[in-house]
Amino acid sequence: MRRLSFLTLLFSLFTLATTATPKYVTTTELERGEKWWGVFVSGAPLEPFIRPFSINTADAVSESSYTPMMISSNGRYLWSSHPAEISFDGTRIVIGSDYEEVKVLKGGRTLRDAYLLCCHKNFPPQGKIPDADLFTLPVYDTETEFGYMQTQEELLAYAEKLLTEGFPAGILLISDGWRSASREYNFDRAFYPDPKGMIERLHQLGFKVMLTITPYAPAFGRTYVSDVKKGWFVRNTEDKPVITENEGGFSACYDLSDPEQARMIQEGLQRLKEYYAVDGFRFDCRAVMPSLSSLPGKKEAFMTQWIALGNDYPLCEYLPGLNQPFTPYVNGIENHNEYNWESIRKALNDMISAGLLGHSYCHLSFPRHDLSELPRDEKLLASALQQDLFMPVANVEFAPWRITDRTLYTAVKEAIGFRTSLAEYLRETVSESARTGEPIIRHMEYQFPRNGFADCNDQFMLGAKYLFIPNTNDVDKRTVRLPRGVWTDREGQRFRGPVVLEVDCSDGRMHWYELDTK
Repeated sequence: MRRLSFLTLLFSLFTLATTATPKYVTTTELERGEKWWGVFVSGAPLEPFIRPFSINTADAVSESSYTPMMISSNGRYLWSSHPAEISFDGTRIVIGSDYEEVKVLKGGRTLRDAYLLCCHKNFPPQGKIPDADLFTLPVYDTETEFGYMQTQEELLAYAEKLLTEGFPAGILLISDGWRSASREYNFDRAFYPDPKGMIERLHQLGFKVMLTITPYAPAFGRTYVSDVKKGWFVRNTEDKPVITENEGGFSACYDLSDPEQARMIQEGLQRLKEYYAVDGFRFDCRAVMPSLSSLPGKKEAFMTQWIALGNDYPLCEYLPGLNQPFTPYVNGIENHNEYNWESIRKALNDMISAGLLGHSYCHLSFPRHDLSELPRDEKLLASALQQDLFMPVANVEFAPWRITDRTLYTAVKEAIGFRTSLAEYLRETVSESARTGEPIIRHMEYQFPRNGFADCNDQFMLGAKYLFIPNTNDVDKRTVRLPRGVWTDREGQRFRGPVVLEVDCSDGRMHWYELDTK
């Protein structure tokens, strides 16, 4: 029996002291050179795992969501159909479950082998995808630009300026604040005097329109009092409405587990689509999630009906959605780190991790800011925005012209244009993902196994053809590792791999390479 190191022994004692012993416990020793990924859909530590961790995947925390799955560079995997306790100390994995014995199985020789076998055995893709426009068009999110108080005039001016500045039309995502204070899902006419005309004009300009939908109602006024008397709203253990505070003030939350309240919202969505010609919706219920999690059984019943609201609207996103792979909608994941270079690296790590757990249809966004809170480091902003552009959903979280440095501004404009040029390729890649389960964003080790890329965390593949090199540090030069094959860079220069290059990134431009697949 191999002797345990002091760190391993200390880690094991800590784990035993802080958790009740599960019914089934499985211990797996790491093989020589083996690396492991998984567990964390968001809020991931650096992967592959190098630092010890211990997690119960049943825990619900706002920063992360977990899946009881791990895959290795040696083709091994583990999967639990129930929540499990998973511990890693650098030399072994311990899995505890009250439901089943969780075994580590052999799925092949590589990371890709392990993922695909685990995927098709335990969560096979159903072939359903969100509206392809969510992957092929830039999504211009207006929340940072205008906050809660945006107006019809500002939104139209914003869309027109995007086109004037040479940016492509895309999806205009209107943040919360458009609704009137009434129960119904109507526009506030004080700020949107002609919402139907506004949406018609946006369509003429080439934009699609998504509205942010929340399940809240202002916690005051006649309508609120009337609904309270009817027994509506999510209620606490004392049978009083749960009151949440968000940007719009203090609100109660409609109880979606009640069919009548769910029907009221559904009718509002139908009116928005049929009368106003709204194209899609972002369903945002973040503010009430902590309260729902504290009420036994309420979160599951609420979320089931909340998710069902989007069944008739392929152009939709949930923030948050269900912790399930291959959802037929985009699953928004909020990055709880502020804008800094470390958070850019964490965001990239999270997106790659999500893809390796079957969460291909998602995007990760930074915390909401108003314009005054954006950092002054424009190179940082340009790098964060360019990295976001080559995630599955190209989310533009602030007006590009907030970057005043002309070189950096040109870099962002070039990146948005290149992303738009990949529309057909992305359409094919997303369809492939829905059919085969392949991730859209891929770790280098996944796409090029056993070529020394297991610890490569600062470049990634978009599908099987495009390699992206984001600027994840404030440096003027960085190293690029090209795998075997013939690669063409953004300037048209060709390289035969494998080769290691040093590239200039002093101008803030993101490097990318196309693999010759002919």
